[in-house]
Amino acid sequence: MRKFLSLLLVLLVLVSGVVLANGDNDGIKISFHYESTFNDPHGQSGPLWFDRDYNKDNSSSYDLWKQVAEVKLKAQAFIPCYLSLNVHGNLGNITVESFGPGAVAQDNSWNHGWYLLFDNEYGGFVDGAWTRIGQGKNYEQAPGDNVFIQGCDDFIVEIYSNDNYKYEVASGPLVFQTQSAHATLPLIMGTVLGDTSFGDYTFDDSEGNANLAEFGPFDHCKTTILTHKFRVPYNTDIRHGEYNGEVTLRAYTI
Repeated sequence: MRKFLSLLLVLLVLVSGVVLANGDNDGIKISFHYESTFNDPHGQSGPLWFDRDYNKDNSSSYDLWKQVAEVKLKAQAFIPCYLSLNVHGNLGNITVESFGPGAVAQDNSWNHGWYLLFDNEYGGFVDGAWTRIGQGKNYEQAPGDNVFIQGCDDFIVEIYSNDNYKYEVASGPLVFQTQSAHATLPLIMGTVLGDTSFGDYTFDDSEGNANLAEFGPFDHCKTTILTHKFRVPYNTDIRHGEYNGEVTLRAYTI
């Protein structure tokens, strides 16, 4: 009789559990199966088993009898900005790199003895279409409206950044060595980007000229390559002598 009461108590508890579980509608099914008779003289029982049919759409269907300890970590990554500007000339190469916000990388080519030189012996004479005419110390080329002296180098500018960026060239007319003379020399730049020619940009004293040629914007993680060449006019209005100025090639993130 004591064994019978024990088995009945187990049965009642398990049946109660079935009712609670089935009422949850949580995608778990529990079935109970008992194979024996109440008058089993030896108190033997058949297999006692549970069948859990997990709902595959429930990503949180852990085993009911397992404990869970969980910590969620907020994940963030901050990638530092990077910007590089590489300027290739015929006989020189300058690379400046900016690592992280607020870093301003600057270099002056004349620190390395590298100049953009306009001279009949080096750059030589070209026409308005940039076609070479000739060069030499005593090359016999008279001043004319379609005659120019080309810079000694063509410049290939290579820019990369992992942020969106723009590029610009800032300059102005070259100034006669004695500034009190107020003589200036326009500086003309030709630019090619890929298969696209931007035509000529003239840095001079004309009213409204910002003396700033802008390019872009360009997409992040993309390399941009531009080619620049420069020339100055050689005509009958240009005074003989030395003229000086600066050309700034600048890339910046936006």
